[in-house]
Amino acid sequence: MKRKTHGQLQSLSAKDNKGIAMIIIVIIIAAIVSVIMIKTALNSITGLTVSDISLRDLEVQYFTEGCIQESLIQYHRDPSYTGGIFNISEGTCDVSVAGEGYDADLIITGSLNNYYRTLNINIASQSWDN
Repeated sequence: MKRKTHGQLQSLSAKDNKGIAMIIIVIIIAAIVSVIMIKTALNSITGLTVSDISLRDLEVQYFTEGCIQESLIQYHRDPSYTGGIFNISEGTCDVSVAGEGYDADLIITGSLNNYYRTLNINIASQSWDN
């Protein structure tokens, strides 16, 4: 049997150190890449959530404007209109009228997919009968 000298033991130890160092470097790089990927994914999810909320806000805004049109039509047909609740498509409009005649306020709340928008409209109209 051949005996190992002190120099041979050191060279085996140096090889092991290089391997361990390489494994540590790979683990560190993998951790950094993982953090970057997780941050990117979270930013994407946040961006999608903000976009969805903005889209829902626009939908309820346009829906409430439709409620305004319907309310104005009802009020024009009957100046003693006091409001009410009516459905348009998938949403609900809640209209109340404060005041009467040619100086009234319409308070309109549009509700669509658990999003709400309330608008106050002042009707300052003039009779064409004069």
